[in-house]
Amino acid sequence: MTELMCPSLHRLGLLLRNAYRLRDDSIAGKKDGKVLAQAERNLLRVHVLIFRHRLSCPYCKFNDSLRAGPDNRGN
Repeated sequence: MTELMCPSLHRLGLLLRNAYRLRDDSIAGKKDGKVLAQAERNLLRVHVLIFRHRLSCPYCKFNDSLRAGPDNRGN
């Protein structure tokens, strides 16, 4: 039996796909550096949103793997 993905994480995944598509379109369109930098910032923001969601969501199946990993804050 497969586990269902958290609905919020699924929506964030769609947002991530869109951010990658926009970044790839700006690379393929050979846009100026400002457009590419904006696309990269948006991509980073989505990654941060997903990370924060995975840390705080009680229904998300990825929480255990995040909490079991090393502490990245230097503690």
